[in-house]
Amino acid sequence: MNRVGRFLLVSQLKRGSQSTTYKGYDPETQQFVIVKIATDELVSSEDAAQKIAREAEIYAANRHENIVAIVDFGNEGFHPYLVLEYIEGATLRQLVATRHGFPVSIVLACLADILQGLAKLHGSGLIHRDIKPENLILSSKGIVKICDFDLASGQIATAENTAGLTGSAGYMAPEVIYGKSISPRSDIFSLGVLTYELLTASRPFQAATPTAEIQAIVNREPLPANRLNKETPDALLVFISRCLEKDPRQRLQDAGQALTLLRDCFSFPPENERRQLLSRWLNNPDAC
Repeated sequence: MNRVGRFLLVSQLKRGSQSTTYKGYDPETQQFVIVKIATDELVSSEDAAQKIAREAEIYAANRHENIVAIVDFGNEGFHPYLVLEYIEGATLRQLVATRHGFPVSIVLACLADILQGLAKLHGSGLIHRDIKPENLILSSKGIVKICDFDLASGQIATAENTAGLTGSAGYMAPEVIYGKSISPRSDIFSLGVLTYELLTASRPFQAATPTAEIQAIVNREPLPANRLNKETPDALLVFISRCLEKDPRQRLQDAGQALTLLRDCFSFPPENERRQLLSRWLNNPDAC
């Protein structure tokens, strides 16, 4: 297969258990795109098309500057596919691996974008359920965008109706691990882990194995981020602590509340200045 619909498949980027992702090309717009196709093992499954259609529906219903944009979706033969905008830039995972801890100004600029996009999702009644650096892209224009809605669900969800323990081990909230009801607060816990990781290049509950990390999430308090990054301000320590409360009732309730808290504690520059800051830092981290 070298095309789906009108889209040419240029190169394979990732192959997972449920889908294969390609860099593609749209001859109609003369732009690169991302093409996600259900894997061969799933094409005969009754719900394969529903999985792609569900993700496409989420993208289409949540158009926002800080969420990756949908271009198209459909079927090529028995292969359901989803086409998304191609973003020049890097995932936050790639940047964490090379930057060894972000400056506080960069962390705050990233959080402003992430929380704006996440607030759109929470306001639409959705929980992302997999907030982590791999699913956040910093574009060359200095905009952070949320992607990957494979696990997204409505705001009433439990292990019973989401096929058990799902998510990424180091980022799962305690209620997810215990199979209890989840809510936007579960995304906020993941956001706390992410914030800590951006500051320190280490997860707060990091351990030798995924099982040990899960046990640490439910049993241990993390080392304060300022022990690893001395530039971390007290207000950001409080923010992380409010996100990482083990009892979801004590946590920030959703992305909107988290964004309000940050804006109350920090003076954010105008959006165009944040864009310029992130774009400069992406291309030359020593300049910021």
